[in-house]
Amino acid sequence: MGHDATRIARAHEVRRGLIQRLIRGASRTVTLALYLHACQLWDTWWDKTPPGHTLAQRRTAARARHQARLHDWPAAAGLEEDILDNPGYRPACHYRPATGIGNAPDFHLYKDQPQETREIA
Repeated sequence: MGHDATRIARAHEVRRGLIQRLIRGASRTVTLALYLHACQLWDTWWDKTPPGHTLAQRRTAARARHQARLHDWPAAAGLEEDILDNPGYRPACHYRPATGIGNAPDFHLYKDQPQETREIA
C-alpha cells in the first residue's frame, strides 16, 4: 500500500537496514520478537495506506508502491493468511494497486518479547 522501509523500521524500533534486508530477501531468520511485532504491525496496517499529508510522504509512498509493482508484490488482501508465515511461502496472486480503507496510524510496539529466532524463507 506504500509503506516504506523507514516507516516500517521506525514502527519496529530497528534500523532501516534490517528492514531493507528483509524486503530484499537477504535475511534468512528474524528474532521471535521481530516476528511477533511484524504480526502486530500487519494486523494494524494490512488494509491502511501510509500518511500522505506532505509532498515528501506522498513521494515516499509512491516509491514504495513502485517497488511493489516492480517486484510484483501483491497487496495484503491477496495473501493467504493461513500459510503466509510458512517458510518459502509464495503468493499465487500478483501486484494490483490497492487504495486501502484509510491512513495507517503510527505504530508502537508491545515490549518484552522473546529474542529467539524464526526462519522466514
